Amino acid sequence: MNRTPSAKFFVPPMYQTRSEAHLVQGPFAQSNWVVKDRVLCGPMPDPRRKVAFGSLCKANITTFVNLLENDGTLEHYLRPYREATGNQNVTQISFPMQDGFPLPPARFEELTKVLRQIVDIIIEGEGRVYIHCKNGHGRAGIVVSCLLAMLYNLPGMRAVNYCDSLHSCRVETEDQSSPQTQEQRLCVLDFTSKNIGA
Repeated sequence: MNRTPSAKFFVPPMYQTRSEAHLVQGPFAQSNWVVKDRVLCGPMPDPRRKVAFGSLCKANITTFVNLLENDGTLEHYLRPYREATGNQNVTQISFPMQDGFPLPPARFEELTKVLRQIVDIIIEGEGRVYIHCKNGHGRAGIVVSCLLAMLYNLPGMRAVNYCDSLHSCRVETEDQSSPQTQEQRLCVLDFTSKNIGA
């Protein structure tokens, strides 16, 4: 694939996580920015957690990337989010992944399509993306790492390490890494070697 955004589009620079940790922290304690002013990552939005949900509403998310297997999110958070923000044009990209496991290589092509959609939103500068699984560590870490590799042309391990550095800037990390497991990290390396050339 070897897709690198064209120079005519603006791609926000990578964060310097040591000096910009305060900028990486997301709008609520369990979230973090992945791409400056464009992509956030965290747990599944929950309208019952009023402070976190309200902060997410203020972040002006236009696209949710939902990695949950059981997709009841339209009723659970998408409709309340639309009502709270008054934005009926908020969309969702559904890419179900099994909790606690790596993505099977047979699904790499699907992941590439999802990543291209996110990259298009980033380079067009027209919206904000929120990537989530249940807790925002494992499955979200796979997708975020692969996105970072694609967007910034990073080798797989560098993308994994950068993802984890961004994740560690959260106010609350729940003592987790992102991606969470060695198998998930190896999945990113496999994906990037086959699909990004890094």
